[in-house]
Amino acid sequence: MSFEIRPAKNNEDDSYMKVGSIAFRENPSVSSQESDWRINNRNFQRTVCAFDGTKMVGVSYVFEHEIRIPGGSVPSAGLAGVGVLPTHRRKGALNGIMRKIIDDAKDRGDVLATLWASEASIYGRYGFSIGAFHDSYTLHRAYSQINSGIDTKGYVDFIELSDAKDFLPTVHDKVFHIRNGVIRRDESLWGDWIKKFQNFEPKDKTFLVGYWSEGKLEGYALYSLESRDLQNPGSEPRYIGGLLESSDPEEEHRMNILEMLSTNDEAYIALWKFLLGVDGVNSYRVSKRPLDDPLIWLLEQPDRMRKSLTSMHWVRIVDVLSALKARKYSVDDTLVVQIYDDFCPWNQLRILLEVGSDGSNVSISSSSPDISLSTKEIASIFLGGVKLRTLAINGRVQENKTGAIDRLDLMFSTSQAPWCPEGF
Repeated sequence: MSFEIRPAKNNEDDSYMKVGSIAFRENPSVSSQESDWRINNRNFQRTVCAFDGTKMVGVSYVFEHEIRIPGGSVPSAGLAGVGVLPTHRRKGALNGIMRKIIDDAKDRGDVLATLWASEASIYGRYGFSIGAFHDSYTLHRAYSQINSGIDTKGYVDFIELSDAKDFLPTVHDKVFHIRNGVIRRDESLWGDWIKKFQNFEPKDKTFLVGYWSEGKLEGYALYSLESRDLQNPGSEPRYIGGLLESSDPEEEHRMNILEMLSTNDEAYIALWKFLLGVDGVNSYRVSKRPLDDPLIWLLEQPDRMRKSLTSMHWVRIVDVLSALKARKYSVDDTLVVQIYDDFCPWNQLRILLEVGSDGSNVSISSSSPDISLSTKEIASIFLGGVKLRTLAINGRVQENKTGAIDRLDLMFSTSQAPWCPEGF
């Protein structure tokens, strides 16, 4: 079955919204406020859609951004809202959309492409692989005491959400420069971020706070409060994992921590002390935190925190030679790497990685390869999110020279887990 692949036109906004809603199992009759927010922030020239004749059957949106990698940053294509109508799945519409997206990204000079996958089994066939994992956790108030010897000399105060762009970008930009995987939040993304929480969260129960030290904002946290019934009146209190979910057997008063960024340890601890000390809260839910988030090590009873792996940031290497040239490496070494890529044949290269503290030589090579792997494996290790040794256990890596896997792991090692707090 053949499809026309092109951007949506401005007069096709209703079709775009309807297809996207149905593809993601949502009611296509969205509220006018939500519809206005989505459409007003959508540049339709950045959409890639599939058409069966004149009928729109598949949608996607691409936004250009800059992503932090070890030693610098590179341009990247962010994929969002990729979906196909159930009536047209497995007929080639998604293949056409993804082909167009990746080809356009290459032509623009994007080095990577990234996305959040609603279904993890879909995107591997297009060369995407998990580049960063994220944790979520829940905690009961009774076990939220922090044990820290760091003296916090600053103060926490509230910030109006409408004033976020006047305060938060300096913090976010500092975090961008110290954490791999973070996407630089430009003015457009800040506008989307503010409108998202103004429109979709109850204004009277969503709060933004900042931590100031020596006159500088060093961190911020966005959180919402909610109360929900746990059971019918008169029934027994509900326990999960041995923990009472609420001090009131009929109601839970929960804090949802939506985003928290800090530039140093003092700000991190000060914000957590504030959040875990807000009156009237008996449970906490925290989403999309880096795997090495140190909160569990600050708690007096760390075994009471319930952690779960809840989301994964997927990465696609669009231009493998440019990607490897842009990256900084952790040890001095030389390896010849054979790279395969069925979806992007321009990436099928044999590359010399001659890296050192005084500079790197990354170039095409004709020498025998020390190791062979695909761009999917490169994508997973690129930000430092996983060890190549872990991927090799299921045959995804061919070690042609003994020790090459461990040597490449050392070259790609990082001191922190990658993290992408951006949702798209």
